Amino acid sequence: MQIQQILVPVDFSDSSKEAVDLAQTLAQKFGAKLILLHAFEPPAPAVPSGFFDTAPLRAAARASAERLLDAFRSQRAHLDPDVQVSAVLIEQSPAPAIIEYAGQHSVDMIVLGSHGHTALRQLLLGGVAEKVVRRAPCPVLMVRPKEKYEPVRQPPDPPR
Repeated sequence: MQIQQILVPVDFSDSSKEAVDLAQTLAQKFGAKLILLHAFEPPAPAVPSGFFDTAPLRAAARASAERLLDAFRSQRAHLDPDVQVSAVLIEQSPAPAIIEYAGQHSVDMIVLGSHGHTALRQLLLGGVAEKVVRRAPCPVLMVRPKEKYEPVRQPPDPPR
């Protein structure tokens, strides 16, 4: 398997940070490029469309997302200066944005942070990670937050 591009969707959470850290390690080993992708949906006004111009609201949301993405990229880029890291901002619902970007840009792997929600919550809310895993055009590596890892339990010592 040849890996040249690794896509890392980010939402600026601890899960995203862990995903980027792991993806940088993989990128270093494979000589791959990292692409940080943040997809966002600008807030929708609570009034019917046509009452006021939403362009300033959308522009403000985009500017805020750009600042967050630049700061996030700067914080994570120090890990390995030899890994080429680019950042992409997409104004779209996250799951379709990730899937479409991966397909259109020949992404070889997606490294995706998961928030580790329970199965019931995932079923009720849906989930970006679940949608991406099911529909991605390439392998997806899920990274759970470290605090969600379950400890390995050792069997009790046999009686003597």
